[in-house]
Amino acid sequence: MVTESFAKWAVGFSGCDGGDPTGIWVCGIEFGQGHTESNLKLEEDVSKPGYVGGVGWNDSEEVKQFPTYQYNRKALKLLCALAGHDVTKYLEFHAAQRCFHENSGYFKLNLYPIGFKDTSPEHWREWLAPRTGFETKRDYLDWCRTNRFPVLGEWVRKYSPRLIVCTGMSYQAEFFEAFGDGTQNPQIDHGAGKPIWYMVTNAGRTLVAVIYFLGGRKGLKSDAELSATGKRLAGLLGRIEGDMQPDH
Repeated sequence: MVTESFAKWAVGFSGCDGGDPTGIWVCGIEFGQGHTESNLKLEEDVSKPGYVGGVGWNDSEEVKQFPTYQYNRKALKLLCALAGHDVTKYLEFHAAQRCFHENSGYFKLNLYPIGFKDTSPEHWREWLAPRTGFETKRDYLDWCRTNRFPVLGEWVRKYSPRLIVCTGMSYQAEFFEAFGDGTQNPQIDHGAGKPIWYMVTNAGRTLVAVIYFLGGRKGLKSDAELSATGKRLAGLLGRIEGDMQPDH
């Protein structure tokens, strides 16, 4: 049976780097660094979205370290291209936009709250069972789909992000389940080379796009791929938002 501390923690802003939930979202599957028994703090307050760097953005060690991780660096390049800039200027873009900071227009989260080395179920550790109440990772994932995903959907309706960029084609069904309402038919776009699956939800206010993972053997690796994908997402967003404009 799920523990009370995990159940409360897992339906809050756990698994999120945070930022501005009214802006563009970048959603991964789970933190890649992995939680340990000592740093999985189920008692922390996750009732509100945090943000990268805290209040001291300019002097924050977290801000300095943020682009050193491959996924974060590629996310910044993708957002840089999405905003119409050269991806090689991603550090300048990050500094100017304060990505994933408070009121930045960008928000970073994950489908699932616990971090692992990778998504393989073999990384479920024995110490997680008494902390969470789940004997296997499959039990944990199933609980999240039933209890956490509806909360993610509530965030979409509450904050109405223009765009949710979901990274990881193998979790396409889970992304659409979490952020959609079950009535949409995903479409595919080949304009960036590697396909983008997308749908419009939240009464036409939110575009949900699933792209290849940021890195990895089959993911988006090169600046050219990140640039093409970012530009294509901007085109899809512009087209969909244009369709929503009233006729004159």
